[in-house]
Amino acid sequence: MHFARREVTAFSAGACYGGGLGVLAWICAGAGHGTYLLGAVTSAPFSALGHDALLFAGPVVWGILALLAALGHRPKCRQGFLIAAAVHYASALVLVFGTDFGALKYLQRVMEGMPFAPVAWAVAYLVGQVALWYGLHRVRATARIAPDGR
Repeated sequence: MHFARREVTAFSAGACYGGGLGVLAWICAGAGHGTYLLGAVTSAPFSALGHDALLFAGPVVWGILALLAALGHRPKCRQGFLIAAAVHYASALVLVFGTDFGALKYLQRVMEGMPFAPVAWAVAYLVGQVALWYGLHRVRATARIAPDGR
């Protein structure tokens, strides 16, 4: 499969986004005295593999989602994006409400001690979601689909 500059840029931007979320989540973890919740959401579903996956899985997850969004004019890539996004959101909910990652009392502790970090993470996460879904919509709306469906 040949990737154009747009797809490479999308993957790189998504990986940087995931890395930025990971850094903010790492700050919120506070060397074990904070919360791992934001890291779990950032790198879901791979965060289910444990704490070691929290820092490194975010760039992979968001790089792949951004690449699939950039290729959203292709039906299989669009379907792949929708499935991957649904798996991410569902697994994040499970990790927040069904595991030890979701210890909300630690998030409250972080909010009291350094509120800028979780607020910055939440704003970045939401802005990134809007950009990702807008990008998918824009690619779909402006794409010229070839007769063979690619």
